[in-house]
Amino acid sequence: MLEGLTATQPAGVRTLEAFKSRLKERGVQNIEIFIEFLELGRFPGQAHETRTAHYLKEKYSENPPDLVIPISRGALAFSLQYRSTVAADTPIVYCCTAASSVTAMNVPRNVPGVVTEYNWLQTLALAERLQPEARNLVVISGASDFDRAWQEDARHQIEGRSKRFNTNYMAGLPYEDLLREVSQLPRDTIVLLVPVFVDGSGRPRMPPEVAADVARVSSAPGYAPAATFFGHGIVGGYMDSFEAHGTAAADLALEILSGRDPTTLPAQTKPTHTYQIDARQLARWQLSEGNLPPGSVVLLAEPTLWERHRTLVIAVIVGFALQSAVVTFLLIQMRKRRQAELSLKESEDRLAFAAAAANIGIWRLDVATNEFWSTEYCRSILGLADQKPLNLDRVLSAVHPEDRHSLAETLTSAADDGLVIDNEFRVAAPGQEVRWLLARGHSLFNNGGDPVGISGIFADISARKAAEAEADLQRKEVSHLMRVSVLGQLSGAIAHELNQPLTAILAYAQAARKMIARNNSDLGKITEVLDDIVAEDKRASEVIRRLHGLLRKGESKTESINLNDLVDSTLRLLRSELIDRRIKVDVTLEHNLPRTSGDPVQLQQVLLNLLMNGMDAMNAASLSQRVLTVGTRSSGTGTIEAFISDRGQGIAPEEHSRIFQPFFTTKHQGLGLGLAICSTIVKTHGGKLGIDNNADGGATASFALPVVVEMAPAS
Repeated sequence: MLEGLTATQPAGVRTLEAFKSRLKERGVQNIEIFIEFLELGRFPGQAHETRTAHYLKEKYSENPPDLVIPISRGALAFSLQYRSTVAADTPIVYCCTAASSVTAMNVPRNVPGVVTEYNWLQTLALAERLQPEARNLVVISGASDFDRAWQEDARHQIEGRSKRFNTNYMAGLPYEDLLREVSQLPRDTIVLLVPVFVDGSGRPRMPPEVAADVARVSSAPGYAPAATFFGHGIVGGYMDSFEAHGTAAADLALEILSGRDPTTLPAQTKPTHTYQIDARQLARWQLSEGNLPPGSVVLLAEPTLWERHRTLVIAVIVGFALQSAVVTFLLIQMRKRRQAELSLKESEDRLAFAAAAANIGIWRLDVATNEFWSTEYCRSILGLADQKPLNLDRVLSAVHPEDRHSLAETLTSAADDGLVIDNEFRVAAPGQEVRWLLARGHSLFNNGGDPVGISGIFADISARKAAEAEADLQRKEVSHLMRVSVLGQLSGAIAHELNQPLTAILAYAQAARKMIARNNSDLGKITEVLDDIVAEDKRASEVIRRLHGLLRKGESKTESINLNDLVDSTLRLLRSELIDRRIKVDVTLEHNLPRTSGDPVQLQQVLLNLLMNGMDAMNAASLSQRVLTVGTRSSGTGTIEAFISDRGQGIAPEEHSRIFQPFFTTKHQGLGLGLAICSTIVKTHGGKLGIDNNADGGATASFALPVVVEMAPAS
């Protein structure tokens, strides 16, 4: 038995159970039934059908079937197309297939079966009798090719009659949009429900569940000729039953298995159709039972409580006082559960809609065969838009050579160990720009817990990568400009720093000339003078070297850093500025401070900016209050810290939360970028920058950096 859809489809379940029951009724015990679910709706396409046909061929190669029974239109088409592959000479009896589809497929005469007729016209006639005032007609259907075939069948049948209505075909809407639209329909509307197997967001659906959800929220009555919809909220329809299909198919099967020639059996067996009406829905929509066509069957009428549970009612009355508390508790728990289930379902719907809107490429890898299935969008972003079959090697060939090994290792680890996939890589398609993709996925396991496949997504993140690179470049440019700006403010102090050693060099050189001119033979003194010239020259050179480092523009370089040396170097650069502003500096550097790593120029920029802020904060302070405390310390938690404390006015409470925001400043001439850039630099180095007011006035700025564990040299 070949079921065209999934094991959870109610139509297939009812047919199979009726088939088995019929065999049992007729006393048949020596027939072994195998059931295969083709899942043609969930995995559409020639490739899936071909794989399935070869799978069935191999599975039954040693024990071929005596009879093949396709259930549904898709299963019948599959059986006819792959008959020579699956079971070449095996008779076929089909069921649950529309008569129009059998005619369209030109089914051979030696393939008899049970046909169904989804009579949309008669169903519409039933709705017109119950709703004579109706002016609008809405036909609901799904988004897949299979759904569209159903819709065209319904449209063709009702085309002539639907012209008297304002007809609207709601086809292929996302699920939330569909439910919202039907909840806003006018009351004078007739709703025809065509089975929905895939909604507009691409998510597979169970048609009876769709019918139930639509009927629940709809503001107008719904109808359908599908027996599986009955009892799920529709008013009714002109329909047969899948139980009748299963019974009829079993009778045909027994005839053929007993040796009868299939061509002597009726080509098409049609179960009886009746108007079936849900009494509960008549009451809900206040529709008159007197308007029903003759021969209509009204079902599901609510019996009275006394009729259904006479004994139970007596027992409940006797024990009501004792059970009321328990019942109340259970009702509360059930309500919470329903709310949780509804919330989960809504969350899943939103997630499915978001994934479809984001144009994410979905893929699946078969671990055993390396076959790679993907959506069309997934193929396009990989540069493999042709229709050739995909495998893992072909997908990896589209990856940039520098990233290919990393992605292959990630997929191998997921296949072998079940690890989650989270990998960024580049795609280098011929004639196209390099694109960045994000791969995410997880392993699929069999019943034994072994990975059998990998399912995941590819998302194009090229725009994000370009934005990150642009932002990093702009941050470096702004950072460099800020260093130049600060050094421009210190130009007078820097000139003073350079002028001192240059003046000293000139004085020492003149003294040496005078000694030589007097024929002074005291070479020791001349040597001392020359040593002083060398020392002052080195002093000037050191100032220029520090300036060159701060003015340097280029890629950042990471190296081992002694934070004490960096603090000392920065203070020497600011010495003249500190003297000019009459600011005293207390330096407390911790001995044997562990080293950190990073870009010394960027970290010196942070120190320079924080020191300048501390100096500016004390412009209005008295001379005795102009004290800047600078130090370093180890936190003992794997970080080291530098701090600068001033005795200014501190930070106002309303400004404290904004000091690291770009373009926020408390200075008249400030740009508001210094602290924002400093914070970014420290975070890039894995640290944290903070500024807090002191208890006795002023503020303290500090930043912590991670300690670098240095390896001991090999002995």
